[in-house]
Amino acid sequence: MIVPSTPTSLVSSGVIGLPACRTVLQLPANSEQTPELVEACRTMKETGYGLALEDYSGNSGILTGFADYIKDDLAVCDVATRKELLLKARGASAKLVARSVETQEQFDQARAEGFDLFEGYYFSRPQAQKDQRIPGNKLVHLEILELIQNEPYDLRRLSQLVSCDPLLTFRLLRLVNSPICAVRQEVTSIQSALLLVGQDAFRRVASVAIATDLNAEQPAEILRMALARSRFCELAASLCDASQAARQGNRQGSPSSMDHGDQAR
Repeated sequence: MIVPSTPTSLVSSGVIGLPACRTVLQLPANSEQTPELVEACRTMKETGYGLALEDYSGNSGILTGFADYIKDDLAVCDVATRKELLLKARGASAKLVARSVETQEQFDQARAEGFDLFEGYYFSRPQAQKDQRIPGNKLVHLEILELIQNEPYDLRRLSQLVSCDPLLTFRLLRLVNSPICAVRQEVTSIQSALLLVGQDAFRRVASVAIATDLNAEQPAEILRMALARSRFCELAASLCDASQAARQGNRQGSPSSMDHGDQAR
């Protein structure tokens, strides 16, 4: 692991805590060689950290003796300059690294010049990932869906399940800490967030979040259509309940029903 560093961070021991056996501290080769920096480099080397000098110019002085890697940029130095720098670096025990290797020709040239290691887009070019989602735990999702059907649901068990799933944890805390909930202090507890959001609101949030995760490999239009139909059924159910209650009230208070009752008496 290469960690870009500065003389200030080395002197202040700001990199302590990283695993020494797997960490290489990269320092600009033209850094001012103060006694504090030299002593910090010596301490880091004795601790087990590696040291790399970036953009080597041949005038790094005592820092060259601490270096495990000396790096030259092919895009900056021409062939004659690199040849001169390589001659100066040969006296050190460090390995020579060629930077900005982007073509087969540059790789062959750097290898022929005597570089030991190479880095650049010739080997791999980074690609940006789009629409990266937090992965969800499907088994936990199914258990949550089953649990929130109860009225009321088990708050303690639900808190444990939500804590096991980063997707729901992130969405729940983002919701409760948003201006929508108008909470005056930051909420960091899952159980407190569930209490503040309320059971009905969490049922809606959890259902949409879990449905989105389960539909990740399918077209988004399928999920939108399913949610639209479920909302239609939800509204229609409330209207049906109201109409049925009105019809029952009318039947109970209608004259015909009263007449039948009188006749029965």
